[in-house]
Amino acid sequence: MRLLCSSLFSAGLMLLAGNPVMAETRTWPGASPCNATLQACIDASASGDIVLVASDAAINEDITLSQSLSLIAAPGRIARFAPGRDVTGTFNASPLTLHIEGLHLSGGAITLQHNAPSPIDVRILRNRLDHSDAGSSGIVLVKSNANGDAVVDVSENQVQGGFGGASDAAIRIGLNADASGKISFNRVRSDAALPGSGIQLQLSPGDAHSLAVFGNRVEGSFESGAIRMATGAPPFFGSAGSATAVLRAFSNVVDCRRQPGDFPLGLWFAAFSPTENELRLFNNTVLGCADPVTVAYPTGGASVVGSIFNNLIAYNQYSLSVSANVVDDFVIERNLSHANSFNDMPASATGTITDDPLLFSLSAPRPTAGSPAIDAGNAVSAQLLYAVAGAPQVDADGRRRTVGAGATAVDIGAYEFGDRVFLARNSGAAGTSVALSEDDELLPLQISKSFNPLAGAGGVANPNPVAAFHLLSWFARTLSGQMPAGASFHVMASGPAGAFSSQFQHVTTGTNTLDQATALSSTHLNGKRFDEAIVLATPVWRGGDLNARNITVNYACAPASTGAGCWTVSNQNATPMPLDYGFHIHSQDRSPNAFVHRVAQTEQYSPFVGHPILGNDPQRCARPLATPKGPQPNDTTFELEYRPTDAGGTWGIWGDSPMPAGAEFFVFVDQAAFEACIASDLFKDGFES
Repeated sequence: MRLLCSSLFSAGLMLLAGNPVMAETRTWPGASPCNATLQACIDASASGDIVLVASDAAINEDITLSQSLSLIAAPGRIARFAPGRDVTGTFNASPLTLHIEGLHLSGGAITLQHNAPSPIDVRILRNRLDHSDAGSSGIVLVKSNANGDAVVDVSENQVQGGFGGASDAAIRIGLNADASGKISFNRVRSDAALPGSGIQLQLSPGDAHSLAVFGNRVEGSFESGAIRMATGAPPFFGSAGSATAVLRAFSNVVDCRRQPGDFPLGLWFAAFSPTENELRLFNNTVLGCADPVTVAYPTGGASVVGSIFNNLIAYNQYSLSVSANVVDDFVIERNLSHANSFNDMPASATGTITDDPLLFSLSAPRPTAGSPAIDAGNAVSAQLLYAVAGAPQVDADGRRRTVGAGATAVDIGAYEFGDRVFLARNSGAAGTSVALSEDDELLPLQISKSFNPLAGAGGVANPNPVAAFHLLSWFARTLSGQMPAGASFHVMASGPAGAFSSQFQHVTTGTNTLDQATALSSTHLNGKRFDEAIVLATPVWRGGDLNARNITVNYACAPASTGAGCWTVSNQNATPMPLDYGFHIHSQDRSPNAFVHRVAQTEQYSPFVGHPILGNDPQRCARPLATPKGPQPNDTTFELEYRPTDAGGTWGIWGDSPMPAGAEFFVFVDQAAFEACIASDLFKDGFES
């Protein structure tokens, strides 16, 4: 197996750019002082240094942190620890900048306690914690001193297993300071009923908090709340000031899996002190709980105002519960409440839907065709609050949030319906084209070549560039040479464009094309900087000249700029771009499933090692799509390739010649298609349980 790389490398580069010039990057194991234990390497590092963990063996150490540091899995690696090992940090110096990423703990915890009167900036990203017993909390971040702001980003972590007491949580964050940031796209799962919480956010009273909790998926029976949020909660009783706390929780998926005798809470909020609170709960999906969505009785004269809308609340004991002393201060509209034992909504609620949401399953609660949740939400308010929260306009899967246009173009619930990803294969003889689908009409398609997507079928190399073309239905056509028998393609059929995404056909003309590049323009792309979107591009043959070139998507403007023509499609080898040639363009905000993958070193195969879907796919169910990203030259024909591994199998990008270090790709993978594939036929609808 060739050397591996990972998209985590790009995070490391960002760290290098954001840390002081004198910060040093060390790799462990490596040269002295990193030629002994990992702890010795950390202890020898100065404040602000970066430690990359590149070990292939399990790390049989408990790690202690005491100063600003970045502890990150090296590119292409997962920093695995031996069972029962912990990462602990107690910080008494000021200020604190901390970044922990890519660690894999089994039966251990990440526990960070900041006690200094100073600000903190903490990122805890893409770690995995597996607990086999009812131990303590999994990821803990506490700032106990009230002085100094707290900026936090706790995102894309996976925590599975048991957690002990009522105050424990898979992810517990307590901040005694003005706090801002996000808790996003974490996956928490427990197979046992537990007294604790899935995600617990405890905030000091009277401080100017502004936090967004979005895209998280919590599965399990948590008696203290799958997602529990509180201001003035223990240990922060009492009022410290008169500022307003702003909390926004949206696009979260909660599946309580309630069993007889359990009383799990879903989304739960309470204010424990006489301070101002603004709460926005929207576009969440909550199933199988006792109390699915609760705004508890505020104590001590607390003020709680806000809005609750676009939520899908189904198959619970109760429906929506808002304390009587604050219910009139909430706008409650356009929620779907179905098949709850007590289905009543507050009297002030408007636009409530009670019809069957037609979910794919209880374990994959996405709306299917014909669902009353589709295009039934308040799109204007949702899009505005996404923007105010500084969140990408994507759903819980990381797909574009708005499919379609208009005031109700957002679906009710955490998932958006409209795009479709599937596998197509040339089941006949070699030729120049193959039918992709008969029912896509004129929907714009994205196509990526795929090697070895079917077990037992054998990989079929397809070295020739391909384009889409339409003749009653969509076909894939080679731009040179033959398409071999058995050649496979990942295909995405896009639904209608929305205000915060673009799906369109771009045609090269004399006004938008110069030399080898053609400039793109759309409502979405014209407002996005180089680091805010992904862009997939598929050539479209329109019956004229062919363009048998490898293409790339570039950004032609200054990094902070936006505007028409900033995003371009170019020929990699600087040959002229034909006129009257087409491209299908798919653009959307970035997310864990719509990301940039970077080749860390010159190599021919670059796998997605750390991705939770692409890096662990034993059933070959993922259907990723990719487009080369400039400006790094990479004139290489590529395919997406599946390779079996000891861990079950991983996807990656294979070039027909070695790809240069620094080459990048825009990558998209659809979690809905992945989960539909891995579901067994017997329990596919999830309602048998």
